Amino acid sequence: GSLEARRLRQAKKILLKAENELNDLTVLSLVAVFEQLVLDYLKTL
Repeated sequence: GSLEARRLRQAKKILLKAENELNDLTVLSLVAVFEQLVLDYLKTL
């Protein structure tokens, strides 16, 4: 049973790490989209 518990902890750790990286990617892509919108807006001025 202890081996399963250890595997479960490891899996949770990996999932948390993946989730954090996904969040970072989402933020980065949102920032990129926002920058593009600002640049397009400035071009029309």
